[in-house]
Amino acid sequence: VLRGDIGVCTHPDFQKRGVGKFMVNEVMNLEPHAVAKIKIENEASIKLFESCGFVRKYFLLEKEHPSAS
Repeated sequence: VLRGDIGVCTHPDFQKRGVGKFMVNEVMNLEPHAVAKIKIENEASIKLFESCGFVRKYFLLEKEHPSAS
């Protein structure tokens, strides 16, 4: 948890085995007010956190800027 935002990462060999869900649930025992800030296109993380009882509450909209050349 960094500044109230949960971040978890699992090695591909251990994905879809409950390891991520275990980590999120354990973190929530220690930091019950933590949140998960997830990019919209990261469907795997969204599914993980929703399976742990998280609900979608906010959208953060940012204006994209052309890259400087």
